[in-house]
Amino acid sequence: MRNFAPRLASVWNHSAFVAWALVLVAMGLSLWFILHPQSPGVCIGLLALVAGIMSVRPDHMHIYEKVAWIVLLISFTVLEVRAIGRSDKDNQEARQRQNEQFQRIANGLSDSIRTGNEQFKATTSGISTTLEAANKTIEQTRPYAAIRFDRFEFAGAAPQEIKADTPYAFNYYFVNMGAATATNISVMAKIYPGKPDDKDDQIRIVRRFENDWSGGGKLASGSVLVPSYPSWNTIHGTFSQEEWNERSTIYFLLRFEYSDLNGTWRTDSCSSFQKVLLEPIAVNILHPCKVFQRFHYQIKPPA
Repeated sequence: MRNFAPRLASVWNHSAFVAWALVLVAMGLSLWFILHPQSPGVCIGLLALVAGIMSVRPDHMHIYEKVAWIVLLISFTVLEVRAIGRSDKDNQEARQRQNEQFQRIANGLSDSIRTGNEQFKATTSGISTTLEAANKTIEQTRPYAAIRFDRFEFAGAAPQEIKADTPYAFNYYFVNMGAATATNISVMAKIYPGKPDDKDDQIRIVRRFENDWSGGGKLASGSVLVPSYPSWNTIHGTFSQEEWNERSTIYFLLRFEYSDLNGTWRTDSCSSFQKVLLEPIAVNILHPCKVFQRFHYQIKPPA
């Protein structure tokens, strides 16, 4: 047993067969690794093994064997560098795939969030539309006041002929057609001479009425008007000789302004008694005007 080590060293020192066999095996492995690349750890291990074998070989080994071992060192070094480069490339590709996968996940989340937001907006829009429709229904079904002009006539017996500089009295009738009581009532009723069925002249009369309304011609009644209760008032008017000679129709303009729980409202009305050619003025027919006809329109929302 004590002679085994010297014998083994003698075989190792004097037999080149074993060394060349190892060289051939190493070369075979390097060729195999070229065709079947390995991880960096395998190549660096074989590189260390080759360096270890060379370190225990005798100094007087043949020059060809030295060259072979050096070629093996270079081969495994190149294979190690390639393996490291391939590993870095694989890691980079893996990171890129992971980034792409994460990006797909992020895009999916973004799409889900966007879809959720769109669905939420659609839902809230539907709710808003429903609420608006409900509010409109409530407003439309809520009791409100609506004063309507009924008729206009001479107070007492109607004259056969209208004369200038003569005072006349007129009654006008109205009623609250709504289901709520009208409050804070202001009213102005005026009579003006004009041309029959002349829209431009009617527009002139409306402008005159608006000036009278803005100038304090309206009357604050201060009373209330309950639903479906007929009411009437009387106004007086006199026509000058000049304006009556130029115009032969009596225009009656009326405005109510009133309030209820839904806001402040107005009703405008315009009608006329016409005189055509040489015929007497027709006091039994009330003609509607082409302008100033608005029923129950809002001018102020509820406070």
